[in-house]
Amino acid sequence: MDNRTSPIASLTAAALLSVSLSATAGDLPSREEMWKIIQQQQKQIEALQKDAQTSTVRIEEANQKATAAVEVAEQSQKSVSSAAAWASKTQLGGYGELHYNNLDSKDEIDLHRVVLLLNHQFTDDVRFVSEIEFEHDGDEVEVEQAYVEFDLNQQTFAKAGVFLMPVGILNETHEPATF
Repeated sequence: MDNRTSPIASLTAAALLSVSLSATAGDLPSREEMWKIIQQQQKQIEALQKDAQTSTVRIEEANQKATAAVEVAEQSQKSVSSAAAWASKTQLGGYGELHYNNLDSKDEIDLHRVVLLLNHQFTDDVRFVSEIEFEHDGDEVEVEQAYVEFDLNQQTFAKAGVFLMPVGILNETHEPATF
């Protein structure tokens, strides 16, 4: 067996090698084309970086607006909570008495009294109590009670203002249902 290559095999190998090298070399861009591609890519990179910076600025602005909105909501909630706490310690009430008389030819309604009550608990130890009475359709107005009550300790308290003196049966039981 002869290990020598035939000239035809050598020529065939050389032809195939040159065809593959020329195909590879033909696919590659020239230096000028590469430079243009690099410049285009650099422009794209710069545009993307600019977009990223713009997006970052927009995100920061949105975060600032969101933070401001949260602060406003928290302040609003504190205000509402404060007002709700105050209102929960305040009592408003009242009662009234109305008379209707149907005598002969004269029908008559007398709004004998309307009493408005307003009480407020400032602290666990300090309260305000008031009763304002309107009698006979508003012809007479009387501050029946308006005082501040202080708890000195668990068994003792002090009052300052206008209040009913607990003397006799009528002063303590003067409302319509009890006299």
